Amino acid sequence: MIDSANRYGDETAFVASEFVEHLRAYFVGSESARRYAGAAFETLGHSWCDDRWINTIRPSVLLARGTFSTPLAKCASEHLLDERFQARATRLLSAIPPDADIRADGAVHLHDDVTAGELYRLIRAVSGMGPTRTSKLLARKGPGLVPIRDRNDESAFHASSARDWWRQYREMVVSGKPSTYTLAVTTHRLLDLSPLATPLRVVDAVLWRSEEVGSGRAQESADVDL
Repeated sequence: MIDSANRYGDETAFVASEFVEHLRAYFVGSESARRYAGAAFETLGHSWCDDRWINTIRPSVLLARGTFSTPLAKCASEHLLDERFQARATRLLSAIPPDADIRADGAVHLHDDVTAGELYRLIRAVSGMGPTRTSKLLARKGPGLVPIRDRNDESAFHASSARDWWRQYREMVVSGKPSTYTLAVTTHRLLDLSPLATPLRVVDAVLWRSEEVGSGRAQESADVDL
Protein backbone atom coordinates (compact mmCIF):
# COMPACT_ATOMS: atom_id res chain seq x y z
CA MET A 1 0.00 0.00 0.00
CA ILE A 2 2.98 2.32 0.51
CA ASP A 3 3.70 2.51 -3.22
CA SER A 4 0.02 3.26 -3.91
CA ALA A 5 0.03 6.01 -1.30
CA ASN A 6 3.11 7.53 -2.91
CA ARG A 7 1.28 7.66 -6.24
CA TYR A 8 -1.82 9.23 -4.72
CA GLY A 9 -0.95 12.80 -5.76
CA ASP A 10 -0.82 11.75 -9.42
CA GLU A 11 -4.23 10.35 -10.35
CA THR A 12 -2.96 8.75 -13.57
CA ALA A 13 -0.22 6.93 -11.66
CA PHE A 14 -2.62 6.01 -8.85
CA VAL A 15 -5.09 4.43 -11.29
CA ALA A 16 -2.28 2.08 -12.37
CA SER A 17 -1.28 1.23 -8.78
CA GLU A 18 -1.67 -2.21 -7.22
CA PHE A 19 -4.27 -0.80 -4.81
CA VAL A 20 -6.60 0.12 -7.65
CA GLU A 21 -5.79 -2.97 -9.72
CA HIS A 22 -6.70 -5.28 -6.82
CA LEU A 23 -10.02 -3.54 -6.43
CA ARG A 24 -10.73 -3.45 -10.15
CA ALA A 25 -10.23 -7.22 -10.28
CA TYR A 26 -12.38 -7.75 -7.17
CA PHE A 27 -15.34 -5.46 -7.82
CA VAL A 28 -15.35 -4.96 -11.59
CA GLY A 29 -13.55 -7.81 -13.31
CA SER A 30 -12.31 -7.80 -16.87
CA GLU A 31 -12.99 -9.38 -20.25
CA SER A 32 -10.96 -12.42 -19.25
CA ALA A 33 -12.04 -12.75 -15.62
CA ARG A 34 -15.34 -12.04 -13.91
CA ARG A 35 -15.45 -10.06 -10.71
CA TYR A 36 -15.20 -11.89 -7.39
CA ALA A 37 -18.33 -13.30 -5.82
CA GLY A 38 -17.80 -11.12 -2.75
CA ALA A 39 -18.59 -8.06 -4.88
CA ALA A 40 -22.26 -9.00 -4.44
CA PHE A 41 -22.00 -9.22 -0.66
CA GLU A 42 -23.84 -5.97 0.06
CA THR A 43 -26.73 -6.62 -2.32
CA LEU A 44 -27.44 -10.35 -2.47
CA GLY A 45 -31.06 -10.97 -1.46
CA HIS A 46 -31.55 -7.31 -0.60
CA SER A 47 -29.29 -4.37 0.13
CA TRP A 48 -27.57 -4.41 3.51
CA CYS A 49 -29.27 -1.11 4.42
CA ASP A 50 -32.84 -2.12 3.51
CA ASP A 51 -34.90 -0.50 6.28
CA ARG A 52 -37.24 -3.49 6.44
CA TRP A 53 -34.51 -5.85 7.58
CA ILE A 54 -31.79 -3.61 8.98
CA ASN A 55 -32.08 -5.05 12.50
CA THR A 56 -32.61 -8.70 11.67
CA ILE A 57 -30.42 -11.59 10.56
CA ARG A 58 -32.37 -13.03 7.66
CA PRO A 59 -31.64 -16.09 5.46
CA SER A 60 -30.44 -13.65 2.78
CA VAL A 61 -27.72 -12.44 5.17
CA LEU A 62 -26.48 -16.01 5.62
CA LEU A 63 -26.60 -16.50 1.86
CA ALA A 64 -24.65 -13.28 1.24
CA ARG A 65 -21.84 -14.15 3.64
CA GLY A 66 -21.44 -17.38 1.67
CA THR A 67 -19.97 -15.31 -1.18
CA PHE A 68 -16.83 -15.17 0.95
CA SER A 69 -16.14 -18.89 0.59
CA THR A 70 -16.75 -19.86 4.21
CA PRO A 71 -19.76 -22.20 4.35
CA LEU A 72 -21.73 -22.37 7.56
CA ALA A 73 -21.07 -25.29 9.85
CA LYS A 74 -23.75 -27.88 10.58
CA CYS A 75 -26.79 -26.56 12.49
CA ALA A 76 -25.42 -22.99 12.59
CA SER A 77 -28.11 -21.69 10.22
CA GLU A 78 -30.88 -23.26 12.29
CA HIS A 79 -29.50 -21.71 15.46
CA LEU A 80 -29.00 -18.26 13.90
CA LEU A 81 -32.58 -18.24 12.61
CA ASP A 82 -34.13 -19.55 15.83
CA GLU A 83 -36.79 -17.19 17.18
CA ARG A 84 -35.13 -16.76 20.58
CA PHE A 85 -31.74 -16.05 19.05
CA GLN A 86 -33.35 -13.66 16.58
CA ALA A 87 -35.04 -11.72 19.38
CA ARG A 88 -31.73 -11.22 21.20
CA ALA A 89 -29.87 -10.30 18.01
CA THR A 90 -32.55 -7.83 16.91
CA ARG A 91 -32.48 -6.11 20.30
CA LEU A 92 -28.73 -5.62 20.03
CA LEU A 93 -28.76 -4.61 16.35
CA SER A 94 -31.42 -2.01 17.10
CA ALA A 95 -29.01 -0.31 19.51
CA ILE A 96 -26.17 -0.08 16.96
CA PRO A 97 -26.51 2.66 14.32
CA PRO A 98 -26.33 0.98 10.89
CA ASP A 99 -24.00 3.73 9.71
CA ALA A 100 -21.57 3.30 12.64
CA ASP A 101 -18.06 4.15 11.46
CA ILE A 102 -14.85 2.43 12.53
CA ARG A 103 -13.02 5.79 12.23
CA ALA A 104 -15.24 7.68 14.65
CA ASP A 105 -13.75 9.02 17.86
CA GLY A 106 -14.82 6.62 20.57
CA ALA A 107 -15.90 4.02 18.00
CA VAL A 108 -17.28 0.98 19.81
CA HIS A 109 -14.82 -1.87 19.99
CA LEU A 110 -16.09 -5.36 19.32
CA HIS A 111 -14.26 -6.58 22.39
CA ASP A 112 -15.69 -3.98 24.75
CA ASP A 113 -18.51 -4.73 27.14
CA VAL A 114 -20.94 -2.72 25.06
CA THR A 115 -23.68 -3.59 22.61
CA ALA A 116 -21.43 -4.39 19.63
CA GLY A 117 -19.23 -6.58 21.80
CA GLU A 118 -22.26 -8.37 23.22
CA LEU A 119 -23.57 -9.04 19.70
CA TYR A 120 -20.16 -10.35 18.62
CA ARG A 121 -20.06 -12.72 21.60
CA LEU A 122 -23.67 -13.83 21.04
CA ILE A 123 -22.88 -14.95 17.50
CA ARG A 124 -19.50 -16.43 18.46
CA ALA A 125 -21.29 -18.62 21.02
CA VAL A 126 -23.18 -20.42 18.24
CA SER A 127 -21.59 -23.77 17.51
CA GLY A 128 -19.45 -23.53 14.38
CA MET A 129 -19.32 -19.72 14.35
CA GLY A 130 -15.61 -18.95 14.67
CA PRO A 131 -14.05 -15.49 14.31
CA THR A 132 -14.11 -15.57 10.49
CA ARG A 133 -17.76 -16.57 10.11
CA THR A 134 -18.83 -14.19 12.87
CA SER A 135 -17.02 -11.20 11.40
CA LYS A 136 -18.40 -11.91 7.93
CA LEU A 137 -21.95 -12.02 9.24
CA LEU A 138 -21.48 -8.79 11.19
CA ALA A 139 -19.81 -7.12 8.20
CA ARG A 140 -23.10 -7.46 6.33
CA LYS A 141 -24.99 -5.83 9.21
CA GLY A 142 -22.47 -3.07 9.97
CA PRO A 143 -20.18 -2.70 6.93
CA GLY A 144 -18.78 0.62 8.10
CA LEU A 145 -17.86 -0.67 11.54
CA VAL A 146 -16.95 -4.35 11.29
CA PRO A 147 -14.03 -5.48 9.11
CA ILE A 148 -13.57 -9.08 8.10
CA ARG A 149 -11.23 -11.22 10.14
CA ASP A 150 -9.71 -14.10 8.19
CA ARG A 151 -6.39 -15.81 7.65
CA ASN A 152 -5.13 -12.89 5.59
CA ASP A 153 -5.81 -10.44 8.41
CA GLU A 154 -4.11 -12.77 10.84
CA SER A 155 -1.11 -12.86 8.54
CA ALA A 156 -1.03 -9.08 8.07
CA PHE A 157 -1.59 -8.09 11.71
CA HIS A 158 -0.26 -11.09 13.64
CA ALA A 159 -3.40 -10.72 15.74
CA SER A 160 -4.60 -13.64 17.80
CA SER A 161 -7.52 -12.00 19.62
CA ALA A 162 -10.56 -9.90 18.75
CA ARG A 163 -9.07 -7.03 20.75
CA ASP A 164 -5.79 -7.00 18.80
CA TRP A 165 -7.46 -7.58 15.45
CA TRP A 166 -10.02 -4.76 15.75
CA ARG A 167 -7.54 -2.27 17.24
CA GLN A 168 -4.86 -2.93 14.63
CA TYR A 169 -7.36 -2.87 11.79
CA ARG A 170 -8.72 0.47 12.93
CA GLU A 171 -5.21 1.91 13.23
CA MET A 172 -4.41 0.70 9.71
CA VAL A 173 -7.58 2.33 8.33
CA VAL A 174 -7.02 5.77 9.85
CA SER A 175 -3.23 6.06 9.76
CA GLY A 176 -0.99 7.33 6.97
CA LYS A 177 -1.02 10.39 4.77
CA PRO A 178 -3.10 9.76 2.80
CA SER A 179 -4.84 7.24 5.06
CA THR A 180 -5.86 3.82 3.78
CA TYR A 181 -9.45 4.99 4.15
CA THR A 182 -8.77 7.97 1.87
CA LEU A 183 -7.21 5.66 -0.73
CA ALA A 184 -10.34 3.51 -0.54
CA VAL A 185 -12.68 6.49 -0.99
CA THR A 186 -10.70 7.71 -4.00
CA THR A 187 -10.63 4.25 -5.59
CA HIS A 188 -14.36 3.90 -4.96
CA ARG A 189 -14.89 7.06 -7.02
CA LEU A 190 -12.43 6.14 -9.79
CA LEU A 191 -14.02 2.71 -10.30
CA ASP A 192 -17.57 4.05 -9.87
CA LEU A 193 -18.40 1.37 -7.33
CA SER A 194 -21.85 0.94 -5.85
CA PRO A 195 -22.60 3.31 -2.95
CA LEU A 196 -23.61 0.19 -1.01
CA ALA A 197 -19.95 -0.86 -0.90
CA THR A 198 -18.54 1.08 2.03
CA PRO A 199 -14.92 2.27 2.10
CA LEU A 200 -14.26 -0.25 4.87
CA ARG A 201 -15.39 -3.04 2.56
CA VAL A 202 -13.05 -1.65 -0.10
CA VAL A 203 -10.20 -1.85 2.40
CA ASP A 204 -11.23 -5.42 3.27
CA ALA A 205 -11.16 -6.40 -0.38
CA VAL A 206 -7.77 -4.88 -1.19
CA LEU A 207 -6.17 -6.39 1.91
CA TRP A 208 -7.63 -9.81 1.17
CA ARG A 209 -6.65 -9.85 -2.48
CA SER A 210 -3.15 -8.47 -1.92
CA GLU A 211 -2.51 -11.30 0.55
CA GLU A 212 -4.05 -13.86 -1.80
CA VAL A 213 -1.92 -12.78 -4.74
CA GLY A 214 1.17 -12.49 -2.58
CA SER A 215 0.73 -16.05 -1.35
CA GLY A 216 0.07 -17.42 -4.84
CA ARG A 217 -3.69 -17.86 -4.32
CA ALA A 218 -4.83 -15.45 -7.02
CA GLN A 219 -8.16 -17.24 -7.50
CA GLU A 220 -10.94 -17.50 -4.96
CA SER A 221 -10.48 -20.44 -2.63
CA ALA A 222 -12.29 -21.87 0.34
CA ASP A 223 -11.53 -19.95 3.51
CA VAL A 224 -11.04 -21.46 6.92
CA ASP A 225 -12.63 -20.33 10.15
CA LEU A 226 -9.91 -19.40 12.60
